[in-house]
Amino acid sequence: MTPRDRHLRAAEELVGIGSWYWDLRTQQGTWSNGMFKLFGLKPVAKAPSTDELAGMLTPQSFGRARKMLELLVARGIPADVEIEVIHPDGDHRWLQLRADIERDANGEPVAVLGAAQDVTAQRQSNEQLRLLRRVIQSAACGIVVADALQEDLPLVYVNPAFEAMTGYRADEVLGRNCRFLHSTESGQAALNEVRAALREQRETRVLLRNFRKDGQLFLNQFLLSPVRNAEGKVTHYVGIQEDVTEREMARQRVAEHTMTDPLTSLPNRYLLMDRVSQAIGVSAAAQQRFYFALFNIDRFKVINESLGHVGGDKVLRRIAERLTKMVGPADTVARFGADVFALIISHTTIARNGFDLDLFDTPLMVDDTDVFVTTSIGIAEYPTHGHDFETLFRHAEIAMYQAKSSGGNRVEFFRPEMDVGVSHRLNLEHEIREALAAQQFRLLYQPQIDAVTGRICGVEALIRWLHPTRGVLPPAAFIPMAEESGLIVDIGNWVLEEAARQRAAWREIGVEDDVVICVNASPLQFRRGTVLPTLLRLKREYGFDSGFLEIEVTESMLMDSAGRMIEDLMAIRQLGVKLSIDDFGTGYSSLAYLKRLPIDMIKIDRAFVNDVTTDPNDAVICTTIIALAHNLGVKVCAEGVEGQEQSDFLRQQQCDVLQGYHFSAPVLPDVVTDMFTSGRRFQT
Repeated sequence: MTPRDRHLRAAEELVGIGSWYWDLRTQQGTWSNGMFKLFGLKPVAKAPSTDELAGMLTPQSFGRARKMLELLVARGIPADVEIEVIHPDGDHRWLQLRADIERDANGEPVAVLGAAQDVTAQRQSNEQLRLLRRVIQSAACGIVVADALQEDLPLVYVNPAFEAMTGYRADEVLGRNCRFLHSTESGQAALNEVRAALREQRETRVLLRNFRKDGQLFLNQFLLSPVRNAEGKVTHYVGIQEDVTEREMARQRVAEHTMTDPLTSLPNRYLLMDRVSQAIGVSAAAQQRFYFALFNIDRFKVINESLGHVGGDKVLRRIAERLTKMVGPADTVARFGADVFALIISHTTIARNGFDLDLFDTPLMVDDTDVFVTTSIGIAEYPTHGHDFETLFRHAEIAMYQAKSSGGNRVEFFRPEMDVGVSHRLNLEHEIREALAAQQFRLLYQPQIDAVTGRICGVEALIRWLHPTRGVLPPAAFIPMAEESGLIVDIGNWVLEEAARQRAAWREIGVEDDVVICVNASPLQFRRGTVLPTLLRLKREYGFDSGFLEIEVTESMLMDSAGRMIEDLMAIRQLGVKLSIDDFGTGYSSLAYLKRLPIDMIKIDRAFVNDVTTDPNDAVICTTIIALAHNLGVKVCAEGVEGQEQSDFLRQQQCDVLQGYHFSAPVLPDVVTDMFTSGRRFQT
């Protein structure tokens, strides 16, 4: 190899090219080492033949190369073409071929010579650029490019989406700064962030209020990103804008719904908390007072039940309107709960209007009906009664409960001595809620004994609270508060569920179907309409036929019953659930309900049973009740049987069922299970 050849090979390897030569007279060719390398071959002395070359190229590329050579020979003009080469290992590469004619002394073509270079990477890069350009052109987001090397950052590119989004054509905006989109609102806080990002040459994302060419506002989620060259200098800025007007408006509507009571359009408790925090900040800075008041609508449950929920909602809206008219423009009226409104009132408003109960002297007009409303109002003063929302709310609530417990229709300002009693009630209500969630309630069962046979013919379910610190609590310790707070509905529904589950478990061990579990029902359960749906579900869930439960109601509850409750009791009886009257003889004297309802059992109150053997009046009362019930075809159960003498007397008077500590205290279900499985009989 001559020095010249060595230099040529080194040069080819340095620039990654190959050279070739084709003798037109002999139809033989030679390739440089670089040419073989470009085709993925080992260098040999002889170049591939035309047929061999055809196998190394795709058919399209071989056709393009042959046509180039034919035109080159015919016209004698240098030419180039791109061909796709298939390496022996299957790899595809793209080569750029360049060729020229060599002529003899007479000017006749004698050979073709040329060079080749691998352009695969360049071709891929060009393809990626074309794809990227297509993506930018088709993108739904507006894309702009600004020249960072020119003064005032003029736009040098905008895509079609920008034109569609803003209404501006490209030729109208190229060469201009982007500020024309927000020229009418130059004071936007988000623009200060954009300016800071430009000064610091960093990326930022902001929400801008921009304007289309026709002046219409749109919300623009804008991303600004710098583009740097190889030396790290910022040469351009790319901006990507997304029209988020609909999304932001929807988010705002959701936020308003989250912070606003949908019925009255007043702030709800979440917005109220924020308003109180703002009032505290302003009042603290100005050393002023303000008042936090809670308005509880007296007897709203009665109003709601009388007018129905639709009418009750209208009453609440009318109340909201009156309260709003009472306060000043800087004050706040909010709906805190179902029948509780909250007010944040300045000292100036109080000095002008006070808390005048005359506000509701005029009845509310609802569907051509006058509705008279009274309120129990509790007030806490900032800063005297608290420095934060939680304290002010708690003290206003305590004062409100004091007003309500004093008969309602009055105003009470918080006093420290109120805290003890009301806090106890509030804490007890909170503990009852936690007890329900933590499953701290249990049912004990007291057997009911057939007075003739001594067998267990039923059990009464009696609730107990397994308090984590106070031990086992009887119903008297928590049922009154549960009734007052409405939690008795959830507790009563749980009792029905648990009693039905236990009755199903006893059926599995062979306890007869005529053995019932007696469950006390609260009037509020019936008013809320939860008893009948719960019993229907339990009957389906456990497959009971009839007699699996007995619902106990009181005389006063029956006498106060509305038509709906009577209908519910009739439907419950049709399910096969028995009905009994608890504490009979302690309520109203009218017995009309005994004719209207299919009562299964009357329970004589323990107050008459206790002295039945020593007090002639009690003996007469018990005897009369038994005779009356039997004449009506109703069975009788005597509660509170504490001794054998009482049992003997009642059995002699043909009382059907006996219940009391003489036979058994309320016990756990496992104890009753043992009584059932052993066939226990009691001496009556």
